[in-house]
Amino acid sequence: MRSSKFWCPGAISVGALLAALGCLPPVAFAAAQEAPPVTADVLVRLVDIGTMSASETTPLLSLSPDGRYIAFQVRQADPVTNRYTFRMVIKAIDDAADPIVVDVGGEYLFWTIPSWGYARNAPSGANLTIQPRWSPSGTHLAYLRQDQGRVRVWRAGIKREGATPVIEETYDIEDVQWLDDTRLVYAGRPGFAEAEADIEREGRQGWVFDGRFHPLTGSRPRVLEPIPVVYQVMDLQAGTRRAATPEEVAKLSEKPDPLRAVVGRTAFSVGRTDPENINAPTTLIAQRRDAEPVRCVEEACQNITRIWGDATGNSLYFLRREGWANNEMALYRMPADGLNPVRIWHSTGLLQGCERQSTHLICAQEAALQPRRLVNLDLTSGQMSPLYDPNPDWARYCLPKVERLTIKNRNGIEVFSDLVLPPDYKPGTRLPLVIVQYSSRGFLRGGTGDENPILPLATAGFAVLSFHSPRSEASFQRFTSPIAQSKADYTDWRSRWNILHTLEDLIDVLDKRGLIDPARVGLTGLSDGATTVHFGLINSDRFAAAVTSSCCTDSFTASVMNGPRLSKALQAYGIETDQADDEPFWRSTSFVVNADRIHTPLLIQSADEEYLGALPGVAALTGAGRPVELIVYPNEHHVKWQPAHRNAVYTRTIDWFRFWLMDQTDPSPEKAAQYARWRDLRALKDRSPSPTPAP
Repeated sequence: MRSSKFWCPGAISVGALLAALGCLPPVAFAAAQEAPPVTADVLVRLVDIGTMSASETTPLLSLSPDGRYIAFQVRQADPVTNRYTFRMVIKAIDDAADPIVVDVGGEYLFWTIPSWGYARNAPSGANLTIQPRWSPSGTHLAYLRQDQGRVRVWRAGIKREGATPVIEETYDIEDVQWLDDTRLVYAGRPGFAEAEADIEREGRQGWVFDGRFHPLTGSRPRVLEPIPVVYQVMDLQAGTRRAATPEEVAKLSEKPDPLRAVVGRTAFSVGRTDPENINAPTTLIAQRRDAEPVRCVEEACQNITRIWGDATGNSLYFLRREGWANNEMALYRMPADGLNPVRIWHSTGLLQGCERQSTHLICAQEAALQPRRLVNLDLTSGQMSPLYDPNPDWARYCLPKVERLTIKNRNGIEVFSDLVLPPDYKPGTRLPLVIVQYSSRGFLRGGTGDENPILPLATAGFAVLSFHSPRSEASFQRFTSPIAQSKADYTDWRSRWNILHTLEDLIDVLDKRGLIDPARVGLTGLSDGATTVHFGLINSDRFAAAVTSSCCTDSFTASVMNGPRLSKALQAYGIETDQADDEPFWRSTSFVVNADRIHTPLLIQSADEEYLGALPGVAALTGAGRPVELIVYPNEHHVKWQPAHRNAVYTRTIDWFRFWLMDQTDPSPEKAAQYARWRDLRALKDRSPSPTPAP
């Protein structure tokens, strides 16, 4: 392994590199030759604001009524204790005062949404972003916090008076808002807990296996909709609670529309140029009083993701995605009385959860080599300044080199991805390549699901391709519903072939540039990216090693493991759950019938709730003498949430690719058993029959 301190020639130019990527330069290294590398442990311990994959519209921050403060929650993982520390933080916007921590504590709260008729989706593993609510006077915050498995409402004063729970029910509280400084309206679903209790009682006589089951995420029935929401009001002074009135319910339910704003006499919104076509471009629409709506015809008015009016009522501001394959983000200003927008800021990085404060936007910002932090963006000049950095030591690390790649794939579709090279890369050297999927916007951490550590892989000597999936061919066609488009994407696996061909095209580009060794390419993936791995190992010979978070894309997983309800529903989207693995639909992607085609050593790092779906594919690969290892992580979900597991996944991924692509091992005694297993897999690979070529 590389030393924790080594010569880092890239450290001197990191500021220029970050500026080119649209973020602010870090503090210069005091001694470049002593800059430590970004390791798996460093990445796991980063302090985070919000959820791991926030979009432009995900609420992350809360602006005080007087516009002087911003409130938000941060979390930090500790892989040793396998716990998180949560802090509720307040930061003054217009001065350099240190942030105020008003609460420390709470448990990891999973993000869940109703889907497919289930009253609550199984936890994905991603965390729920907690957005605090300001009291009307700006003296207190109210927010959700989970302790000992129960979600309650907590209140904290902004002057460090302490934080206390103020509302507790027999069920989890799901939302809260102030009515005035002493009354809170809140929502929850007591019927959910009651339905769970009914299922528990039913289990004493045994459960009927029916549409309530989703075996992939558990071995008990799930609660089905409808489960009504109950709204109540708590009077904090009197200590009493009552049912909320319709007007009070409306106050809790009203959420700002990120794609609507009123400026002066004009209401602005974003709509499709063809409302019946889900793939039609979106554009800005101006609705003046007593006049017909007017659509902006400027290209700059398309692909808008967020809009705001200004404080004076004279201008509209909006964020949009633009450039090659929409790889850039830009901020525009437009007079309220004219549809002629002017760009005032742009970057290949991300702005998220922005709140408008007078003539500024307060946003979470990240870039390829910059973890998420808070910035102040001047709406007049477009100048960005730092407001709060939860990871102030980040600038001292020796960072890899990043290049934004743009190509057209063989299907004529614009594609972008990021190439990450080791800090000490020497031009002319061909490196083994590891591909991480399947989104490459913002900070290059671990790909979708944060499972495959991009910067530590580069530090270990790999070239890393942070791959951003291309649009499907069907997405350029006219469809009236997502279901209709999904059917087109799954016909002959057109969308999956488009992704695989794009990967092969990018590998060819890097090969022609002399940057990689095409015989040493590794592929990783989680969720949809895992499907790309399965499909790629069967239909391509370009991958020398692979790591996936789950397995497999076959009839068993789609039908049996999804249960009767979801299996039937998937058929409407073009997924043929009633076909067997050797029938036409699954023949291109099932390990069960294609094990003899596989030549790639495969590591599967699965959650315990998903590993059963992997067993038919793993059994087929093992029976065909193919090198495969399945690791199962306890109490995990689709996205792994436990810090110890994330660190283990990071580290094992690096070890796997070093073993297969570099012929290197870690001499640590605790890893001896791991390498003994892998040497057995290598011997198995060497003596197994040659794989059947892909068609």
